[in-house]
Amino acid sequence: MKYLTGITLITLLFSPAWLYASQDFSSEIESRQAAFSAIEEYNEQIEDVLARSDSDWVLLEKRSVELVELSNSLIQLFPSGSAENSKAKESIWKNSDDFNKKLSVMQAHYSALEQGIKSKDKSAVEKALKQVNSTCRSCHRSYRSRW
Repeated sequence: MKYLTGITLITLLFSPAWLYASQDFSSEIESRQAAFSAIEEYNEQIEDVLARSDSDWVLLEKRSVELVELSNSLIQLFPSGSAENSKAKESIWKNSDDFNKKLSVMQAHYSALEQGIKSKDKSAVEKALKQVNSTCRSCHRSYRSRW
């Protein structure tokens, strides 16, 4: 009986579930927090540029490309089990379909922002930025521990 208990213990200790539970997600957490900080900063920069009478379309295009890349990276930065020591609520993983849908909506708005900037359509850029900010607020209310 002790032999079976030993095998059972070894199996449990080296099972994927146990290894997964002990995995360190600090890199993903740091990366997603850095991405969200950059997103916030770039959104503010775009708002500031748009508020001026003479828009810097080169800077706007650079920021829009970066925002598309950052928003696209986020889907990979929320692996299951990475809530500990983060500002994210567990509900992200419990409602992953809804959370991923919100990320997709954000990505679509950033793509629209990028297209508006490429065509130098200030109205389209302002509309896309407003939609992005609305999506961010909605997601934060549902999925962020500290608002």
